[in-house]
Amino acid sequence: MSLEERTMLLNELRKVATIDCDPTRRPSRRELLQLAYHHSLPFIGFGFLDNFVMILAGEYIDLTLGAKLGISTMAAAALGNTISDMMGIGSAWYVETLAVRLGAECPPLSKLQMDMFGSRIATNLGRCLGVMLGCLLGMFPLIFISTNETEDTKDNKLPKAEIEKDAG
Repeated sequence: MSLEERTMLLNELRKVATIDCDPTRRPSRRELLQLAYHHSLPFIGFGFLDNFVMILAGEYIDLTLGAKLGISTMAAAALGNTISDMMGIGSAWYVETLAVRLGAECPPLSKLQMDMFGSRIATNLGRCLGVMLGCLLGMFPLIFISTNETEDTKDNKLPKAEIEKDAG
């Protein structure tokens, strides 16, 4: 067994030794906040990557395939989302590793404590807030996308004769 492996084993044994002897004790507020933080960081990364890639891929598909094949903007967005989801699967390990490096360690709770109602709420709340923040941050490519024409005018351009006919 190498020195690195012994160090990892010792660290894990210390974590187990610090778990309260009473597994029925409710987690403290601090532990619940740490649990929410632990679960939020990876979801910030997932939400960011999901929206970021979806917007870029969807816009590219809309401008290229959309124009050539006549697919709708929503179809281009759906294809962009498909590409984004595939990228999310490929990047899951990297996002989770980065989250651990940022200090997203799970508090030392027993299995029984993790299954308690408060722990489940903290876990899901952390995930929801994380993915929401990540998705909002992932919208930043929209700053660079030109929106001179609205979707209605781009999709529903009428010939000049029809516009004059409708006006008259």
